[in-house]
Amino acid sequence: MEIIISCMDRRLHGKLDAFNDGETFFLRNAGANVFGLKETLRQLVNSNNISAIKVMPHTDCGAMKLVSSVIKDGAKVDAEIDKMLVEQFKHMKFSSRDELERANLEIQLKHLKDMFPGINVAGDLIDIKDIEDKAKGHSHVLYIAKPSTKPYSEIIEENPFNTYVVQALSREELYPDIKIAVMLGQEKVFMPVLSREEERMVKMDFSVLGMRPDILPEELRESIEIIKRYSLPTKIK
Repeated sequence: MEIIISCMDRRLHGKLDAFNDGETFFLRNAGANVFGLKETLRQLVNSNNISAIKVMPHTDCGAMKLVSSVIKDGAKVDAEIDKMLVEQFKHMKFSSRDELERANLEIQLKHLKDMFPGINVAGDLIDIKDIEDKAKGHSHVLYIAKPSTKPYSEIIEENPFNTYVVQALSREELYPDIKIAVMLGQEKVFMPVLSREEERMVKMDFSVLGMRPDILPEELRESIEIIKRYSLPTKIK
């Protein structure tokens, strides 16, 4: 089996589905950030026969815009985002966001090679200009899911081209990406739940983040809707 790591960006679903052979786990977060997925990656590698890992960030990346705004413009983010995403770029000198996006690929490849020296590691920078943007309107949402071998055409049933996706096993790894997604303009967050106990845990998690979850009325529904009712820094342009 293999693993592909990519960005949560809504425009990438079709591109990633082209790599889906049913034997590949897909992980996604802000910026295809390997550092922010270390625990999930270790769990997958330790429990599956993983022969290769590929990291696929992309151009016109909102996460890299955020990193650039912090390093170049002095924008403020909370400590969790700084630690999990921004910190790894602070030693760099870059003259443009294009240069930063290319460097991101190299940084994530190095993380993988250091973590898994016995596994084949590769990477590719996706050029977003090669992908048609099929979004309907400007309302975007974030869908949180576990790593999966399923195509996104099955995972996201409604408005897939308006839906960003984060996939990880650790709730601690999800927190920074949820915050980043909201900073970048996502208006709602959807998280699957399978039981009342998991629903209770999700409520607690989002309470920690300062969110107030509104559970949809259907009994034991497999998704809950989290409405943005808190303030974070201004959206990144």
